[in-house]
Amino acid sequence: MENAPRSRLSLCMITRDEEDFLPNCLASVQGVVDEIVIVDTGSKDQTVDVARRFGAVVCHLAWADDFAAARNASLEMATREWVLVLDADEELHPDDRGRLGDLLDNQEVEAYLVQVYNFVGEPSHPDVEISASLRLFRNRKEYRFSGVLHEQIGENILKARPGTNLPPSGLRINHFGYLSGLRKAKSRSERNLGLALAQAEASPDDAFVRFNLGVEYMRLDRHAEALRNLELAQTLMQRGAMWGCKLVKTAALCLIKLNRWDEALARIESWLAEYPDFTDLVYLEGVVHQHQGRPTRAAGCFYQCAAMGPPPVPPYGAVEEGLATFKAHYGLGQAYEGMGRPQQAIQAYQDAVAASPHWPQPLYRIGALLLAQGGAEAAKAHLERLLDRTRPEHLLILADIFCLAGGYDIALSYLDLASQAGSPTPQIHYLRGICYLRTGRHGAAGAEFLEVPEDSAYFQQAALGLSFCYWSEDRLDEARSALKKMGADDRTYIALAEMFLREAADVLREGLKRFPTAQVLKKALAGLEDGGMAADRAST
Repeated sequence: MENAPRSRLSLCMITRDEEDFLPNCLASVQGVVDEIVIVDTGSKDQTVDVARRFGAVVCHLAWADDFAAARNASLEMATREWVLVLDADEELHPDDRGRLGDLLDNQEVEAYLVQVYNFVGEPSHPDVEISASLRLFRNRKEYRFSGVLHEQIGENILKARPGTNLPPSGLRINHFGYLSGLRKAKSRSERNLGLALAQAEASPDDAFVRFNLGVEYMRLDRHAEALRNLELAQTLMQRGAMWGCKLVKTAALCLIKLNRWDEALARIESWLAEYPDFTDLVYLEGVVHQHQGRPTRAAGCFYQCAAMGPPPVPPYGAVEEGLATFKAHYGLGQAYEGMGRPQQAIQAYQDAVAASPHWPQPLYRIGALLLAQGGAEAAKAHLERLLDRTRPEHLLILADIFCLAGGYDIALSYLDLASQAGSPTPQIHYLRGICYLRTGRHGAAGAEFLEVPEDSAYFQQAALGLSFCYWSEDRLDEARSALKKMGADDRTYIALAEMFLREAADVLREGLKRFPTAQVLKKALAGLEDGGMAADRAST
């Protein structure tokens, strides 16, 4: 039986159009919290109905571009001894539900830090960044949030009770709102940028405001503006600020994104003097050395990451999961490749697979190295020892590896096995279409591409392949229709031209196998490869 508190804990939230996330959020705390208080700031979907199905008390509040005001309105409604704060796109980790009772029994503690696991990137294989946040605290009238954006309560608790302890709780909250492809992620970032700009205009010398503005610019890939505000925040902030480690890491990433590699390295080395246990900075140091052609120094950094282990959260934040384990091993593999030591690279990649079996990236490098060393059959045998052929997702990884490497018949055999395990997925149709296309079976390829639905992540590339197949068969109207359906732009036509160039180059290479001294074939191939490079330059 869970050691859950009884009649002691209020869940306080603010919502707006969160019908997709809210059911999972409230289900994660059902039976653990004793009261659900929700301030809704203008939902037009079923958010309020969902909340009431879970027994929430709902208050409607007009949105005033002020997160702290909305948070504080929810605190005013809370009636229990303690408060837990969640956002609708968050969930309490299921393994931590039974830990709340002991935390609330501790009479010496006013508030607790929790670990927030921010899932970022593609939903199928997201990166995870871990931060500390104050989300569990006693319900006292003097404990209120401040800040229009990225509102905080910790400093106000410390002002109300100087010297109070804010220990880590060990609780974990999973945050899903920044995953790629979620319909609200970009609009949320643009809204936050507007609020951050307004705050910066009102308080231009506030370090935390400048930091928030830099982070919002970074989320929108506006790296130069992000860096400018982060640097200003660093000159303004007090030493020891809890968010300082995230500031310097984000600034380092900005410099890397701006290709200011030497400056990034110098900054990282100086910041490590202040944050010596911040594994993430050591990892970025390795990334810079690797990019600048110093694989031995890069390997030293990745070894150091593995030896250091992940930094503690708190006091650190913005900690990327895996930089001391599977990503460090992957970095070592890349470094060994740069040193021309393929066997050690393969071993490092295998260590990465062992540390994170669901992360496919190192498997692709293993496949490429094995194919270069011993051919398709040797690579096939080795990879099948690492992957389970009874699992469809592993069969698809194998198919993708061999498709990328040109082993189309082997890839098709894995796709057939994956199809037998269940209904063909959009990825199966897409990969099968690529295999048929690359082996000249354009009719069969087009039929596979047609099976990829418009809501699939593979639709754009499938539509491009379909138009190529139509053009190859002189079905020009259908080719144009396929391009129109995918919303073709200049980049689409460049990509299509590259497909024609690649196809022609393959034909010429086959000809050179039969007639290796034919100068006309060599010149034609060289001309095509130059054209391909020109297309690559134009596409960037």
